[in-house]
Amino acid sequence: MKRKPLLALLLLAFLVATPCGWDWDTIQMEKQKFPNVHELMTGKFLRHSKEFYYWRVKHRSEMVKLYPDSLHYYDDLAWALDKVGDHEKAKKVLYEKDKIQPGLYETEANLGTVLIHNDELKEGLEHIKKAIEINPNAHFGREIYQQYLVEYVLERKDSTGTLKLPMVRKGKNFYHFLYERSMKDSIRAGSSKEKELAKAIKGIAGMMKFGNYESPVLLEAIGDLLSATSTGEYKGAGHLAARAYAKAGLNFVDSVKTKYVKLAKYALEYSYVPERYLRHAPPGAAIRQELGSASYSYERLERALKLEVEAANEWFDEIKNNEINWIKSGINPDSAFAAKYYEDSVTDVRVVNPQRYDIKKLELNDSYWENTIHWNESDIRGFYKTEGLDDSLTVLLDSIYKEEFQMIPDPLPLDSTAQQKENLDEAGFWPSSPAVKWSLIFGAIAVAIGSLVFYLRMKSK
Repeated sequence: MKRKPLLALLLLAFLVATPCGWDWDTIQMEKQKFPNVHELMTGKFLRHSKEFYYWRVKHRSEMVKLYPDSLHYYDDLAWALDKVGDHEKAKKVLYEKDKIQPGLYETEANLGTVLIHNDELKEGLEHIKKAIEINPNAHFGREIYQQYLVEYVLERKDSTGTLKLPMVRKGKNFYHFLYERSMKDSIRAGSSKEKELAKAIKGIAGMMKFGNYESPVLLEAIGDLLSATSTGEYKGAGHLAARAYAKAGLNFVDSVKTKYVKLAKYALEYSYVPERYLRHAPPGAAIRQELGSASYSYERLERALKLEVEAANEWFDEIKNNEINWIKSGINPDSAFAAKYYEDSVTDVRVVNPQRYDIKKLELNDSYWENTIHWNESDIRGFYKTEGLDDSLTVLLDSIYKEEFQMIPDPLPLDSTAQQKENLDEAGFWPSSPAVKWSLIFGAIAVAIGSLVFYLRMKSK
């Protein structure tokens, strides 16, 4: 469902509102300190649709048959199967690849992740450790933090193997676990708490990007790390942490959500006032470092977060629709996606200021939130579960791809991006032509010159 009116109102609010207030000032600093974390929470980052992964399952299945010695097709096929929720088939593909050439880093890393998604944590952990042994620095060390998080989850499971959310126990969360397991020794060896936290946040953020960014386990883990970032002159990231906890609880309707709300409120309570406010305070004034009662309410935070998620969903709708249209039109979506999106930078998701937004103007899309699938604790398997495709969606995709996969074209070569852009222009998928671009440029120059002439004339009078 399109939400153009919502996005227009959001943009209007951001243009006319002056960014002031403790919360607004601080959240902007936090976003600069930890780039892309807010975007990962809301879902505004380059990613593929389920429809795309279903296409890739069919495409890579044919490629594996045609080119059985091209091992990267096995990785693509296994990952696509995992993304559409078929973890068992994904495992079989990777085991088959390992028989052809055993002990590859990519095989171990992918197999470990697929097993974890299938709630086979101990088995997955062994393969993650093997991947780390082969290549400890791959993916900016993401597997290292994946190992620590799996160990943390296993430690938090009860005697029946059930994971109770939130995972924090007696005030000890993932940060405290990680500090004892890894950070403490690194700091003694000459590192710093801030450096170690930055690496850990980057690792968990990588899992969110390539796994399930809506996983409450991942959101809770990154919230724990963000809550612990008060070091030196930098006063923490309580606003981002509160959003992470709030997002973790959004898909629950029971006591789990109540507990995540409590964590979010706690993170807000220990957010700090911005340096701008402190610099202008009277000399000798007794200033509370924490926001405390001056902070906005959780209810406003959750509403702001939902508005941010809706705006991100609207942004992602374009990607999803383009991928479906490319497939319907016989255009290879792998190459088309690279040509259209990889050279473009993703703009930040706009922050909705919980103290300043107008409830009357920024209404939530109630139908979207009513249709959101609510989880129970028993639904959380592994530490980032990938949802499978609905039966109705599978039937629809089969009808779309029925003729498409009678003859599978080879992927376009890497140097074909320019030609692909031309093809997209002709097909109507590229937004602007050179003529339009130059018209806009010359128009802008003309307006600027006219404005300057008008200003000089007025000034001479």
